[in-house]
Amino acid sequence: NNLYIVVAAVSQAALLRLDDQFSKWKKEKRKVTAIYGVDIAATSIEGLQYSIDTFTETYIARIPGVRFHPKMYVFKGPDAGLVFYGSNNFTVPGTELNLEACVRIEYVFPADDALFKEQMRGIDELLAEQKSDTVFKLTALILKVLAAEGLAVPERRLSRAGESTAAPAKIASKLPKSSLKTMPPSPMPRKKLAPAIRPKGEKSALRAVSP
Repeated sequence: NNLYIVVAAVSQAALLRLDDQFSKWKKEKRKVTAIYGVDIAATSIEGLQYSIDTFTETYIARIPGVRFHPKMYVFKGPDAGLVFYGSNNFTVPGTELNLEACVRIEYVFPADDALFKEQMRGIDELLAEQKSDTVFKLTALILKVLAAEGLAVPERRLSRAGESTAAPAKIASKLPKSSLKTMPPSPMPRKKLAPAIRPKGEKSALRAVSP
């Protein structure tokens, strides 16, 4: 009865391949909740518009200083649950063209209620971050801002370039500002540092420390 989609990127081309199923779900008043990232220049304007028009709820996740990069698909019914965790964005490369990997986990209720609740915790915690503006509802106005600031791109650009993870996360000026505090990366232990690859005779800027 419920589908949760949490991905770093989405395209209309991928969504349209399941349009019949999504339309059926909508007529049957089943719930689809999507949470998308917009940090890697691979989320399309058309895919976001389709989601606004078709899904029950659609959100954008913006984590300060980092890229939003999960790929989670969670189905929840009255008697069973089905979860896919993997590397697949909801794009044509991610679902059909790339060599990807995912884990399929099946649950039977009520025996697996506690386990499924734990699997849902990440999604529940994300949705709870609406209070910090880290996650916010996608509206027509927000979509215009995403397009204007280059965070959502035209579908034709994706069809030419495919998914790109080379684009840096941008600081959008007119989107809600997250108040979530993040930790810096942990320091690399010096004993793990290795000399950088360099031409023969050139001194390394790093000094390896033997274990």
